[in-house]
Amino acid sequence: MLYKYLQHVMLLCGVLFFLHSNNFAAISQDSSFFKKGLAKFNKGIYPACLDDFTKAIAKEPHNHEAYYYRGLTQMELGHLDAAVADFNKTIELKPTYSMAFMKRGQTRAAQKDKKGATEDYSQALTLDPSNVEAYMMRGKDKLASQDYNGAIRDFSGAIEKSPNLLLAYHQRGLSRLELKKYKDAMEDFTAVIKLNNKYTVAYYQRAVCKINSKDFEGALLDLNKVIQLDSKDKMAYFQRALCKREFDYNRQAVDDYLKAIELDAKFMEAYYQLATTKHNMGQVEEAIGHYSDLIKVLPYNGVAYLKRGIYYIEVKQYEAALADFNKVLNLNPNEKQAHYQRGLTKLKLKDPDGACIDFKTAEKIGVKEATEYIKKYCKKDVHNFMK
Repeated sequence: MLYKYLQHVMLLCGVLFFLHSNNFAAISQDSSFFKKGLAKFNKGIYPACLDDFTKAIAKEPHNHEAYYYRGLTQMELGHLDAAVADFNKTIELKPTYSMAFMKRGQTRAAQKDKKGATEDYSQALTLDPSNVEAYMMRGKDKLASQDYNGAIRDFSGAIEKSPNLLLAYHQRGLSRLELKKYKDAMEDFTAVIKLNNKYTVAYYQRAVCKINSKDFEGALLDLNKVIQLDSKDKMAYFQRALCKREFDYNRQAVDDYLKAIELDAKFMEAYYQLATTKHNMGQVEEAIGHYSDLIKVLPYNGVAYLKRGIYYIEVKQYEAALADFNKVLNLNPNEKQAHYQRGLTKLKLKDPDGACIDFKTAEKIGVKEATEYIKKYCKKDVHNFMK
């Protein structure tokens, strides 16, 4: 009897050992799939690791990390709906997983679901108030939605948790700049420069703050630095030219406008300012030439024709002016100044009837100056005299 009992015990132990061994092997295999997937994920081999995470989930359906990393993989592959589904499952399995909310928020933001994204970032921060990434992502969304004060609060939260986070200072600076808090914005851009003295954008944006604060000398120093770091920054040349004009350095300003146009042949505002500068220097013919250059690259730019036409009047080239105003009105029949300026041109060409038609149209669409010309010239006896 004792012998048979021992036989039963040995048999039971063997069965248990067999079952335990198989279970251990299965767990080991599950873990192996997850580890393989993780290794591939860290190397950026996304399609392959997606398959590994899927196999890990099939073997171990309650493995929240497998769902989480598969969600991250789906994000990388641009499969946004699938990513949200995986993060949903992660949260279902582990409702306190802050990063799952964080990443679902990012995915929802990519899907243009701003409300859902903000809710997820907020929940991530509720679960983990030290989650700097959640502060940053929620702040960026608020900045994009023009909630500048809300963005400042979030970027300040990120800075409190991570005092050397360059991007947080930069984004907070942008938010303050939008609110015209130039002094505060300058402090943020200065903090960025202290963290990275080759961060070109921070110098540029600090210069913009200084320009708006009428510190043109300080702005020039920052813009010089931008150009030193990046000689192909067209906006730095453009803004530097504006600053130089404040000091009546018109010739140097012209050089900067020309450089900006060299970098971007369709830089309209640079052409406008260049022509204005040349006009102010008494070089009206050259100003006309710059508008002609702009028209060559942008032949449907009504503003260029309008401004060139006005300059043509100054140099008494009335037929050329008339042609430009006609072109403007072909492009935009409701351009107020074109009607008014064409009326002035027609007077010079001794066409009072045509001038009156333009003046009356200009008055009707809001050009107050036209009224005086109507009173003065739009009478039959005046017409006869003009003729």
